[in-house]
Amino acid sequence: MSIFPWDSQWEMVAWFVLFGGVVHYSDQMSAAMLQRGFGQQDMRWLRGGAICLALGLYPLFLLGADVIVGEATRMAETPLSGGGRTLASGVLAMGAAMLISTGRYISLQREVLLEQVLEGWDFEFDELIEEQVWTAHSIPELTALNSRFGRGRLSVAVLNGEGEVISFGVRRSDQLRFGLQEPYQLTAWISLEGGHSAAIWFRTEEDRRSPATEELDEVRRVAQCLRQQRIELHYVLFYNGAQVQCLHAGHPATWKRQGMLPVERESTHTM
Repeated sequence: MSIFPWDSQWEMVAWFVLFGGVVHYSDQMSAAMLQRGFGQQDMRWLRGGAICLALGLYPLFLLGADVIVGEATRMAETPLSGGGRTLASGVLAMGAAMLISTGRYISLQREVLLEQVLEGWDFEFDELIEEQVWTAHSIPELTALNSRFGRGRLSVAVLNGEGEVISFGVRRSDQLRFGLQEPYQLTAWISLEGGHSAAIWFRTEEDRRSPATEELDEVRRVAQCLRQQRIELHYVLFYNGAQVQCLHAGHPATWKRQGMLPVERESTHTM
């Protein structure tokens, strides 16, 4: 006997439609909770979004598991008590719901970050990244990459374990400055992209100006936020049209291990 009360296939379809609506509603609610969690840097909202997503998927998977168990017992001609069928369906549904909800939670986080939270940023650089292998092995190479975006651009490059750029984010900015929660949000994005480290580049609107004290403070704030999530900030480069100034360099051991160009803090490279 089925866990769910239906007397025909049409009633079974109605149950599937009903629980499909629950999945859609929980997905939207989870996205709203994630948006609030990223906006307020509050892990409670992020955990709540994960729970909401899993709970919304579970009834649909329980319904599907009940159908599968029922058909399996019918074909095997093996009697199964109501309690046994409920237990078997529940365990099967729980495993499937946890697996699918985990994958959906990761993709939903990325969607919320890119489309709703980091709205001023542009992340559509797949063609540019596929054009060639961009690496952090030298400052001139990253200069060549970032010079394509023009003046007044702040960019963040996500690097893999080999120091290769795997993702890129750019937005307009007249200062090397981030929003109140932007370092936290960018750190979450870097983690979701599978990045081991990051590099920041800034091109000033004005030529030949030097970094302000507030901009140096921003560098320290971003580096600290990334460090808390065990993401290395390899360097922060400040380009004023004439010189590339290194405001932050990662740990020397990291540069040596990955064959990168070691640069000292506030060193300059004339272009």
